[in-house]
Amino acid sequence: MNISFSWKKLTLWLVGIFLFCALAAGGAAAMLLYWASRDLPNITRIADYAPPQATTVLARDGSVLGLLYHEKRFVIGLKDMSRFLPMAFLAAEDDAFYRHMGVDPVAIVRAAINNFRKGRAGEGGSTITQQLIKQL
Repeated sequence: MNISFSWKKLTLWLVGIFLFCALAAGGAAAMLLYWASRDLPNITRIADYAPPQATTVLARDGSVLGLLYHEKRFVIGLKDMSRFLPMAFLAAEDDAFYRHMGVDPVAIVRAAINNFRKGRAGEGGSTITQQLIKQL
């Protein structure tokens, strides 16, 4: 029985296996990206978002008679609010907002582990970006 060992054949096999695994991983990543992004809202829908606001009823002289609303909202610009308000919102809702790209995998895993330990869903790991997309 003549068994010959060839480094060249072994190297070719290893390179082939590596390329196959790399292509399979790339294909899986592309399919995951497609699956995750297929129902995302259009960016113009985010830019043109107009939440329901309160309707102000005025008298002839311009005085306010009352407000009609389901949710009492008034849209104001960033220049009209305290500069600390956006920072307070981020501190309370998503303190890692500037450190992730819209999804925080560490927070999602942490929340999943804590919810599993508690036996119920009590903690969330979504970011402000994920919450906005869910609402839209």
